[in-house]
Formats: sequence, structure tokens, C-alpha cells
Amino acid sequence: MKEEDRLVLSKSLAFCISSPIDTFRQNKLTLRKPTVKKILNGICGSFFGAACISFPCYKTIAVCEKFKMHQLLSVTCGVLVANIIKTPIIFNFKRLQIGLKMTTKIPLNSFSQIVKLNLLEDIVDESAKYTMLKYKAHRNAQSTMMMLCVESLLLFSLSYPFDILKNKKIYGNKILNLTRNDFMMKAFHKNFQNILFFSFLKIV
Repeated sequence: MKEEDRLVLSKSLAFCISSPIDTFRQNKLTLRKPTVKKILNGICGSFFGAACISFPCYKTIAVCEKFKMHQLLSVTCGVLVANIIKTPIIFNFKRLQIGLKMTTKIPLNSFSQIVKLNLLEDIVDESAKYTMLKYKAHRNAQSTMMMLCVESLLLFSLSYPFDILKNKKIYGNKILNLTRNDFMMKAFHKNFQNILFFSFLKIV
């Protein structure tokens, strides 16, 4: 299996398995009740959503790397291509998680701001992931559980601020139930997701 295909599959599986935690959090964040249907929708939606977003991203990065482009430039190109479809997918996926119907009517102002946040977050997140993966490949290093946890914590610290800003644009400031528990749930979700991602990369 090609490296970019391994990345797509690993990311999709990691998002799928960790999605019930995020679905529970999204409902608590918007003062709604989590249900089995919402959790199942989240599991299915997260797998296909992650696959649809990561496939063009990692394929574009792979093509750019064949042309000997700088890593940061390659990741940026991949992120730009993926974000053509990412914002509508993320917007509707979050609605699906809290029991709302999917829609094509995304407020233009919110849409443009979410696109900007997605671009910034993905460039930072994917650049950090690629740097970690390339470093380990170059050193032929095996990831210990301690190393996986450290890498996951780093990625979480980079992504959490973007997550809160995007939720504000999607749900609105007034209905967000931001508490210490929300931070803990997001930390658990994101770190678990990242550990799964790096772990799947070793076996797929």
C-alpha cells in the first residue's frame, strides 16, 4: 500500500473509532441530549468525511513531493485542494452529530471564516504530523507509547484553539456551553484520535 493510502486509511479509522467521544462532546457543548442514532451517524459520517477530505490532501502532497517541492509547500498545496470540499463536509457533519438536518445553505460570512480557520489549522496540524513521520522514518525510530502520547499532546495543543473558533462560527457564541469539562473531553478525544492514527500507521 502506498504511503498516502496508508495515511488516508489510518486517519479515517482513527476518526471513526474516536467519533463517539466527539459526538457526546458536541451535544454537551450545544446543550443537547446525546442519542444512539447521533452516535451511529457520527461514526459513519466521520469515516467517510475523513476519507473524502484526507484523500485529495495526501494525494496532492504525494504528487508535490515527487516534484521535489519543499515539505511545507507540499502540505500547503494538499490542504488547499482538500479545503475545496472540507468546509461543507465539516459544517454538515457537526450538524449531523447534534441531530440537525444536513444543508447546502451555509451563511457566506461563516463559510469564509471557517475556510480560513480550516486552512490555518490544517497547515499547522499536517505540517507537524509530516515532520514527525519523516523524522521517525529518517531515524528508523519505533514509536513507544510515551512518544505517541507526547506527539498527540503536541497536536492537540495546536488544534484546540481552532476547534473552539470553528464551533463558534457554526453554532454561534451564545449557545456554546464552554466549561472545563469541555476542554477535558476535547483533550481526551483528540489525543485518543492521534494515538489511534499513529498506531494504525504501523499496522496498515
